[in-house]
Amino acid sequence: MIRVAAQSISVIATLLFLTSGASAQFYRGTEMEFGKNRLQFEIPNWQHIDFQQYNVYFYGTGKDLAHFTAIESQKTLKKLEKVLDYRMRGKVYILVFNTYGEFKESNVGLSMPEGNNIGGSAQLQGNTLFIYFDGDHTNFKEQIWGGLTEVIVKQMMFGNSWKEMVKNSALMTVPQWYIDGLVSYAAQPWSVEIDDQLRDVVLSERLNKFNKLVGEEARFAGHALWYYIAETYGPDVIPNIVYMAKISRSIESGFLFVLGFSLNDLVEDAREYYLKKYEADEKYRDMPDGELLKIKTKKRRSYHRPVVSPDGNYVVYTSNELGQYKVWLYDLSKKKRKRLLRGDFRLDRIVDNSNPIFAWHPDSEKLAIVRDHKGKKQLIIRDIRTNKKEIREFRRLEKVLSFNYSTDGRYMVLSALKDGQTDLFTYSLATSSMIQITDDIYDDLNPSFVPGSKEIIFTSNRISDSVRIRDDFNLISENKDVFLYDYKAKPETYKRIVSTSSIDEELPYAVNDKLFTFLSGESGIINRYVGTVDSTISRVDTTIHYRYFTKVRPISNYKRNILHHSLALDAEKFVELIRYKRKYRFYLEGFEDVHAQDSISQTSYRQAEDKRERLRARSQRSTVRQLSVTPVIDRAPPSTDPDEVVNIHNYRFLNEAPPTDKRDPVENSKAVTLKVPKAIQAMETSEDQKLKFPRQENYREAFRATEIITQVDFNFANQIYQPFNGGPYINPGMGAVVKAAAFDLMEDLYIEGGVRIGFNGENSEYFIKYINRRKRMDKEIGFQRQALQQEFNPNEYVKSIIHQVKGSLKWPINDVLAIKGTLNLRYDRNVVQSTDDRTLAIPDSNIYWTGLKFELIYDDTRKRGLNLYNGTRFKIFAESYMEVDFQNSFGPGQTDIHILGFDFRNYKRIHRSIIWANRLAGSTSFGGRKLVYYLGSVDNWIVLSDQPRFNFDQNIARNQNYYWQALATNLRGFNQNIRNGNSFVVLNSELRIPVFQYIIQKPIKSDFIKNFQIIGFGDAGTAWNGFDPYSDENAFNTKTITTGPGGNLVVRIDNKKDPFVGALGFGLRTKLLGYFLRWDYAWGIEDGIFQQPMAHFSMGLDF
Repeated sequence: MIRVAAQSISVIATLLFLTSGASAQFYRGTEMEFGKNRLQFEIPNWQHIDFQQYNVYFYGTGKDLAHFTAIESQKTLKKLEKVLDYRMRGKVYILVFNTYGEFKESNVGLSMPEGNNIGGSAQLQGNTLFIYFDGDHTNFKEQIWGGLTEVIVKQMMFGNSWKEMVKNSALMTVPQWYIDGLVSYAAQPWSVEIDDQLRDVVLSERLNKFNKLVGEEARFAGHALWYYIAETYGPDVIPNIVYMAKISRSIESGFLFVLGFSLNDLVEDAREYYLKKYEADEKYRDMPDGELLKIKTKKRRSYHRPVVSPDGNYVVYTSNELGQYKVWLYDLSKKKRKRLLRGDFRLDRIVDNSNPIFAWHPDSEKLAIVRDHKGKKQLIIRDIRTNKKEIREFRRLEKVLSFNYSTDGRYMVLSALKDGQTDLFTYSLATSSMIQITDDIYDDLNPSFVPGSKEIIFTSNRISDSVRIRDDFNLISENKDVFLYDYKAKPETYKRIVSTSSIDEELPYAVNDKLFTFLSGESGIINRYVGTVDSTISRVDTTIHYRYFTKVRPISNYKRNILHHSLALDAEKFVELIRYKRKYRFYLEGFEDVHAQDSISQTSYRQAEDKRERLRARSQRSTVRQLSVTPVIDRAPPSTDPDEVVNIHNYRFLNEAPPTDKRDPVENSKAVTLKVPKAIQAMETSEDQKLKFPRQENYREAFRATEIITQVDFNFANQIYQPFNGGPYINPGMGAVVKAAAFDLMEDLYIEGGVRIGFNGENSEYFIKYINRRKRMDKEIGFQRQALQQEFNPNEYVKSIIHQVKGSLKWPINDVLAIKGTLNLRYDRNVVQSTDDRTLAIPDSNIYWTGLKFELIYDDTRKRGLNLYNGTRFKIFAESYMEVDFQNSFGPGQTDIHILGFDFRNYKRIHRSIIWANRLAGSTSFGGRKLVYYLGSVDNWIVLSDQPRFNFDQNIARNQNYYWQALATNLRGFNQNIRNGNSFVVLNSELRIPVFQYIIQKPIKSDFIKNFQIIGFGDAGTAWNGFDPYSDENAFNTKTITTGPGGNLVVRIDNKKDPFVGALGFGLRTKLLGYFLRWDYAWGIEDGIFQQPMAHFSMGLDF
């Protein structure tokens, strides 16, 4: 059975060698660089506006967004510094992207390959903030709040100078929920959406497993804990907690010293607090009575925007998992679904749930899909019966947020981004022409046509109903109301049909010209409401003037928020999406099942918010009462300063256009002049003083340090093949590595440099590289120098000094796949150390090489913890070197070395954080000269006993013209050189179990315990010469014994060993003093026989 498996691996390896076409290399065992990509289709021309505490960077049509950012940043910093009791040091650099799509194309957040950094690195938390506009200024403002909060909190935790950052990041570990939760809380302390998400987490008993929460659930849990602290102990204790955590370098101590409670007790108190509150909120609330659609959902995916077809036969919706979206069509009659579209990849990044979007044609046979694809805004019109599709492009728009068909199917109404604004447009399908309806800074969202009329119903955050109001960011409302507008008649005012204070209305749909429905969180849970528009005569002069009013009533009272809804007017049905008990549920109901209610009870959150609103209103009324009426006998002359005189019956806002017509005078009207006291006037002037905008300038590259590594290791820092010395492989011994890296502000340009000093004083290295990731093709140039001491023959010591210059070009095919080509120039200077007269006479040798590499790189892995991944990555490579003889000629000959190889790794999540990791790797060399691989042991092996590191009993073929040497690992249970040859293949399989992460449910404070892992593993592999591992050319089949008088008797023993060896064992992993330490205990298997167990102690990540 073992032999069959070994032969199968041999066949797979041979096939992969024959089909490989790119370059990478096994310079030092398992270490291999992978990495993800960004596709940049357009290169923005950045500009910036500089202020005292921050700089705002923008490009293209983003000037208005930059101004809004500057205004909000000034307000936000003042409030945050007061709330957190901390003065921000240094400047914040704020990069404003016009859309999420353009943000995703940038290199922002794309880290460099982490490699095998055993000791971690000090990430220097820079004051750089990246935000993007998604069409909603409320969300944009939350990004500003959250980003500035993160900058200040990280300054409080880690300091501002690089020395403080290095020290504090090394001595203190901050869990994800701590900072992410605090940032989320500061950005928006509470909302209907946050309340609903936490309600589901608490009632699903997920808060009991605090330590096991990751991603969004961890952020919500952290947010809830900070909110509980602020509500229970007051918000003033939060900066004290953060400060004490920094001083004591312990998150636990911060809570204990300030609140007097341990973190575990605090989490338990918060859980009981929320459980009691939410159980009370759920009383007298139901789930929908309609049909629960049998749509299979997965907990790791989110689901969005279900839209029912007008005839009620289909529902289309989208799912999203880590950024990869899929569009599904569900047949209501057949109870089956099929996938219509898929895009992007599952990666750890900010997820855009607004892409793609879709709408049904009135005939229910055509489905329109709008998506961002390769920098373009595509409109795909698909016939669901014939599967034929038509693709168009919206060239004038930056992003389409929502759209709907007209009742005759000839037009579409769109909410879209254009020139940094969210406006409404109509689009003619016949002529592909577009007409802009609104053109201002206010956010006009969720438009749809009103059946039987020329009106459009939509939501907006505009304060004024006037069409011609001037743009003023101060007039953007905090909440959205529902509006009607006749896009044909184009009147001078919008018709506001629903208006509520501090409450958003969303997704309005008109049933007819009198009846409409929408979503609102007025009760504290987002429910469906129905509104009836009516009118009455307000006055009569030459014409009749009407006053419009709306009667609104709730028609649902659910336990959870309605995330989305849509109507099928022909079928008189509607579909709703709700997330309940961590599962998304789709409900289908008929119009006849809907019953309006007079009112529904409010949640405790909404009651508390309403109480705060009343207190704020009372405070404002108190301020107004302090204003005094100026008596006629005032000795001072009447004020003519318009800032001091307010006519409360005849006024307009500063940026409001003058009225175009005069209203009829109201009888018995009287103007009352109020004089604002000087103290209040001065206070208002200082608070509302307009921000002065300096001159904008073009961006010039400036680098900032982002990473510093200082560590001790047992491996080479550079990736360079060693000269062949007949064995053993030269290990550099213990040495100190210092490396620093810097990015420019846009993270397009990267510089890295470092040095490694061996403690033995012999093996030293230094390196530097520069990477330009601007534009789609990435450019890289680097220089490496390595010095190592080797013994080639008895008493012949050679110091090899290797210089290497590399230039690379990488072309990303998509976010996870790229091809890379590298030109390599290498210079070896070999100096024979003088130990006698013979060695003194040996001249130095100078060898020059030129080489080419080609690599195909794939990487879609997601990090789930230290040394825990999920996904797949691989590299297939080809490499060719040629010695350059300046005295003779260039060209192929006996000095050529050609290398082919692959490294395939897959990480499968078994349960929660338990990962099954598998690796299949191999390589072969051929040509006039070859590369020899020594199979066995592990990388960065620290030999603590007297056992030999290298197996000298295993023959190394001297007739293969080996010129370089490298390690082939991992194969535990053996030392180096259990097999050797110009080809190798190895299989590693590990089950990684982070024991305490898996068992303990409360927060873990110790890095040692948190990262402690138990590993079960199996290894198998071989190295060989010839065509296959069973070739007679293999040196391990021959053993030579020299004996007799004077050693003149040589005995050669031929045997038939199984070329494949293997190992079974277990290991331990953990992080100690900043280093990831590994201990493996393995039983080697050779010729089917278990060998004596061997322990390997090492440092390193992955396999």
